[in-house]
Amino acid sequence: PVPSPTPSPSPSPEPVKIVQSGEVGINGVVWELDSQGVLEIKGNGKMMDYNDSTRKAPWLQYADDIKKVCISEGITNISEYGFKGCTELKEVEFSNTVTMIGMRAFSDCTALESIVLPDSVVDVGGASFYNCTGLKEIDLGNSVRKIRGYAFFGCDSFDHITLPSSLLGIEDYAFYGCTKLESIFFNGYPNAWDRMPIGDGNYPIINNIVGTLIP
Repeated sequence: PVPSPTPSPSPSPEPVKIVQSGEVGINGVVWELDSQGVLEIKGNGKMMDYNDSTRKAPWLQYADDIKKVCISEGITNISEYGFKGCTELKEVEFSNTVTMIGMRAFSDCTALESIVLPDSVVDVGGASFYNCTGLKEIDLGNSVRKIRGYAFFGCDSFDHITLPSSLLGIEDYAFYGCTKLESIFFNGYPNAWDRMPIGDGNYPIINNIVGTLIP
């Protein structure tokens, strides 16, 4: 019989390398972008805030390469405008030391498919997920107290959400343009929901019956 050819050994995977890095705050907070498109923020303390003109986040010059963001243990906030317009970003991992999502932190991240906030987060900043049109799953955790104005404006792909019992208010237009959102639950008592301050333009919240998970 003709002998079977010996299969060629599989090539070894390329080792993951750090391709860009820098500082992002005080107390040794740094960022590292690796060759697989994973951007890690690590250290202890607060990330710097940025804006859309005079001071942009340094990693945004590599925005097209960023596929995943990992916020490591010890980081306490997500920068304002930190990841705005990262249109290839699909996944974010938050550590349980993060307490606040900054204004416009992830706005226009149109490939982002889901977010899971840890129970440490108490404030979802204004327009923080504005126009994240790919979002299908949103888990707000159990501690969010404020959903700021325009937070999920234009997020037209998710159809359900559970609001935590810790919630104290929803600001103007936080859920405006969330055209598929129909299944809404509040994880608290009905009388607490009845007293909930809800700002203008939150039509999915206003026009649908909100169920309460605690009778």
